[in-house]
Amino acid sequence: MTDADERRSAIRDLWSSGSYAAVGDMWSAIGTALADELDVAGRRVLDAACGTGNTTLALARAGADVVGVDLTPALLDVARRRAEEAGLAVEWREGDLLDLPADDEAFHVVTSTFGAFLADDPVACAAELARVCGSGGTIALTAWARGGPFETYRQVVGELAGDLGGGPRPDIEAWAEADGLRERFADTPAQLVDLDHRTILLPFPSAAAAVEFYERNSGPLIQTMAAVRASGKDWGPIRDEVARRWEATAERIADGIALRAPYGRALLSRA
Repeated sequence: MTDADERRSAIRDLWSSGSYAAVGDMWSAIGTALADELDVAGRRVLDAACGTGNTTLALARAGADVVGVDLTPALLDVARRRAEEAGLAVEWREGDLLDLPADDEAFHVVTSTFGAFLADDPVACAAELARVCGSGGTIALTAWARGGPFETYRQVVGELAGDLGGGPRPDIEAWAEADGLRERFADTPAQLVDLDHRTILLPFPSAAAAVEFYERNSGPLIQTMAAVRASGKDWGPIRDEVARRWEATAERIADGIALRAPYGRALLSRA
């Protein structure tokens, strides 16, 4: 097995763990809002790292001729079933963010909601998004911004568990920042034209219940728990500290709490 094969296998294993469908459904409204913002009716659209298809299906409902691409077959199976149940025509392709299965300039619009920002080579990913977008087209992206619950979780793990041997991690929040986006797309024909910072509320009965939800369903958190335990450390104090910090910053709602998750929505124009 080559290094590239091992990398792809590791990514598939990561996103096959838990239930990304349950996790991603919590912010499916963001994909719907993005589809409503874009002029996609009758246009060719690629949804990169489409996961279980929430944004892809929203684009199809908006009248796009849409292709959904993801590297993980288990996620594509869910997306395909959802499309069939909704009676929506979508083409699904298995493919890598760093080597998208599409011709140059094949699409009028390229989207990625909470997908591209996780690419292990951000510059190569940006180049691929720009490559498949046609001249005059739009690249639309969403990414979690700094100060949100997922950054807090990673900070707690770093503080209490130290280096777990995963190697350097791309600065994922930079995908929600103008300077970070310009750096990633610097050598492409795509230019940032609009960046809007927004917040979504993620409701849970309590902060402890939120941690338990992600322990069951989030592939990255499941793998982090395993790495912590493999290192000989106790996951319990990390769980408790994440819950404590989430509780301290959460918004109170009628049935519990809501985690405030800031994100950026970026639009780039392809020359």
